Amino acid sequence: MHHHTTKSSIGFVALLNLIFAISEFLAGFAFNSTALLSDAVHDLGDAFVLILSAVMKKVSQKKPTVNYSYGFGRLNLLTALLNSLILLLGTLFVVREAISKIQAPEPVNSSGMFLMAILGVAINLWAVLRMKGSKNILDRSVMLHLAEDLLGWLAVLVTSIIIHVTNWYILDPLVSLVIALFIFSRVLKNLYQVYQIMMIRTSSSEEMSKLSQAITGLDGVLEMSDSHYWSLDGQTQIFTAKLVIKSDTDTIALRQAIDDLLAPYQIACSTIEFLTSQ
Repeated sequence: MHHHTTKSSIGFVALLNLIFAISEFLAGFAFNSTALLSDAVHDLGDAFVLILSAVMKKVSQKKPTVNYSYGFGRLNLLTALLNSLILLLGTLFVVREAISKIQAPEPVNSSGMFLMAILGVAINLWAVLRMKGSKNILDRSVMLHLAEDLLGWLAVLVTSIIIHVTNWYILDPLVSLVIALFIFSRVLKNLYQVYQIMMIRTSSSEEMSKLSQAITGLDGVLEMSDSHYWSLDGQTQIFTAKLVIKSDTDTIALRQAIDDLLAPYQIACSTIEFLTSQ
């Protein structure tokens, strides 16, 4: 029962974010506020991530086929790439707007900004509370997105109040640049993660050396070579190795012992080749 509610929560929160991000773009143009525009890009990116997460969660669980024997988990990488590109384009657009406004500050409708920000804070707070308490890793990452959105909105809220009191219109493009920088750093982090998985980087060199030590310490194992420990999609790991073993070793028992060692590591697929020493 609970599982169903979290999935519908993600879909619902995503839809809410999407509708709100679009209205935010319109408000940004209407109230002449680049801070609203950059926050809209941020929210749009999040809505996109949420919608794709919900869709990908379904698709990536499709059973492996003859041609796609590892399944479809890596579609998440394509999603991450696509989302990063969309966010980068949006951010570049906002930065261009902001720089021209810093050079020649224009009046901003601070009351409109203020109302939008109040709405943004309220909606995100409500969404965070709705997702709270879920143990699901995807839901937790969604919560993180919403918490970030909340901070963005608080920044816009404070800015709108200061502009209202002081008429320092230059604050609007400055805040939008800060939000844009934040989005940019997050995109770079995502792209780096995608790069690591695409390059079949070892999931964790610490875990790898722990595993190597544990496996070579098993009864009958003389040495381990050609071992690989990598991630299929950032969540599921694959492990392969060649073991030189004593000729009288009970391979079935050994394989079982290795499986027990691998169990805590979220390894979906492990292939071990036994070679007996002459």
